[in-house]
Amino acid sequence: MSYDFNKIKIANRNSLTYFNRLKEEHTEALQKLKSSLFEVHVRMEEISKTQNIYALNTDYRKNIFSPLHVENDETKKENEAKAEYDALKEKQDLLERKIDGEQIQIKSLLTRCNQLLEAEKQIQLLKETQTQQDEEMNNLRKKEFDDNAFEFVDDEENSKKFEEVQKEHIQKIEMLHLFDQTYLSSILNQQVRGPIDQDMHKLEIIKEILVSDPIQAKLMLEDVRSSGQAISHALLDQLEKMDFFLEDKDSLHQTLENFLNQMKNEHLVDINQKIPDQLPDMDFIKILYIYRLLKIFFDNIYQHTLSKKIDFICSEQNHSIEFSIEDYGKGIEDSAKEKSKWYSGLHRADEIIFILQGRLSIENTGHGTRVRFSVPVK
Repeated sequence: MSYDFNKIKIANRNSLTYFNRLKEEHTEALQKLKSSLFEVHVRMEEISKTQNIYALNTDYRKNIFSPLHVENDETKKENEAKAEYDALKEKQDLLERKIDGEQIQIKSLLTRCNQLLEAEKQIQLLKETQTQQDEEMNNLRKKEFDDNAFEFVDDEENSKKFEEVQKEHIQKIEMLHLFDQTYLSSILNQQVRGPIDQDMHKLEIIKEILVSDPIQAKLMLEDVRSSGQAISHALLDQLEKMDFFLEDKDSLHQTLENFLNQMKNEHLVDINQKIPDQLPDMDFIKILYIYRLLKIFFDNIYQHTLSKKIDFICSEQNHSIEFSIEDYGKGIEDSAKEKSKWYSGLHRADEIIFILQGRLSIENTGHGTRVRFSVPVK
């Protein structure tokens, strides 16, 4: 199967352009903040010198006819200067916090850009590898060998092809990881960082109008509260996609039970399940990957086959855990995987099976789709 590397490179280049532009915007904002901070420092220094002059010239003598202190013009100006200095100090603190935030954001964006540049190199390397493999296969078909020579060459070619397949899987896994990182950073930037910046600006306005216009301040606070809820929901959604709530203390049996119950409740589908009472102990990482495989295959049922009935069987055979998922929907096309995008669920399932050193088969039964996969216990 060949991939459209040009589309992958274009998508990667567009992501790199986006993050570069975002980094430039934050760099420009950082320079403006630093300029503002410099102006504040200059003004504070001027006020400090002025306060020193007022302190020397302040007349603290009292009127002989009055026990009260008489405030002269110098004292009044000194108080005004102090008030302005305090306001500038508050502004200085705010600017320094914003500068720290921008520097952190720029550093993060720079990391993303470097990752995308490295991905571009990996994409080119994968393209060259694919081209070389295609040429080797074509040359192999054209050559004719005698039986002995062919067997020798076949073993050598099989060994070489196995190494190339391993390398291709590793590169695909790296690409999927980078794709997920880029997608997550984009979501966090749009649905979390952006709204937080807006809320910070609203809070600054609320601080200024809290006394003069309390009704408007209350309305803006309600907007900030609603925005906080939306940010919380966005973070929760991403945490769920990352399987954050999967308990590492749960056994495979408990994880399967919890997953199937969740599917029944969320999708109102009839699941006929057969799970042994006792299953071997497995590492949490393997259980996590099995959980992700189940999510991929069940999501495919709900989104594409539209089946309302599912047969789920889990069993232990030959030191492996065997899974069978059979639905009664419209089935799956033989070319479904080839037509799907390189980062789609079916492609991800292939790489998870490779990591687990398992086996996977997907077939059309005539009345739906049957997915079978196995994972070694150890």
